Amino acid sequence: MKRPRPGQELPSDSIDPFLCRLRDRNEDIAMPPGAMIMAVEFLTMDQEQIEDFLQASRHAIVATNRADGPPQISPVWYLYEDEKIYFSVLADSAKFRSLQRDSRVSVCIDGGHPDARAITFYGTARLMQDSTAQRDELIMRIIRRYMENEKEASEYAERAGADSTDVLVVVSPTKILARDYN
Repeated sequence: MKRPRPGQELPSDSIDPFLCRLRDRNEDIAMPPGAMIMAVEFLTMDQEQIEDFLQASRHAIVATNRADGPPQISPVWYLYEDEKIYFSVLADSAKFRSLQRDSRVSVCIDGGHPDARAITFYGTARLMQDSTAQRDELIMRIIRRYMENEKEASEYAERAGADSTDVLVVVSPTKILARDYN
């Protein structure tokens, strides 16, 4: 593809679908020689699309704030329900210590290749440490989402000690950024 001149209108069939549709933009584009256009046109997702996307068993990436500055980032299994994100952490983990100190958290769930959708939640975390029927059931529901059947889920929970060492984290989002780059 040729590099466009600033303000040049290009026919729509000359633009790769993953590239920005320049003819729809009404601005000059200043680009260095040899640069490629990498801006992506995307749409936000509505609530129904968000709910549908989050029903799949994907990994969530959780970011907490470490005491020494940089973020602590980890993949987790999750459950999305009643506009909250639930996941569990071990009581002796860095995530747990970070959340005890600073309840601010970010959670990103992306579709993985070739699904170019992603949802990022920004919010605060509440930690449920004590074993209660509600906490234990939510942890089991998270595990069941990622196992083929009840037997596998029960065996996994027993091996992992999910009934005693897990802390349930409940994220109440203050901001949700949902994008569909497809």
